[in-house]
Amino acid sequence: MNSKSKISVLLSPQELQRFEAYCTETGHKKSPLVARLIRDHMNAAGFQLQTIAASESAPGRRENSGRRAKGRSTKGG
Repeated sequence: MNSKSKISVLLSPQELQRFEAYCTETGHKKSPLVARLIRDHMNAAGFQLQTIAASESAPGRRENSGRRAKGRSTKGG
């Protein structure tokens, strides 16, 4: 996979200010630093990507269709 995808990260105003100050003081660019932090975190956790074929045939595999992301809600009336 040679193409790159974008993600959005939500931070509180205080977290964003702290992150931007860190990047300024250390000379890091935000996007490469976030990518490295994510990569380092997954490496430290020992997480390895399973192939799609393997995950589709895995017993007990659960589908996420119809489930909402944690913290999301619909507007009620």
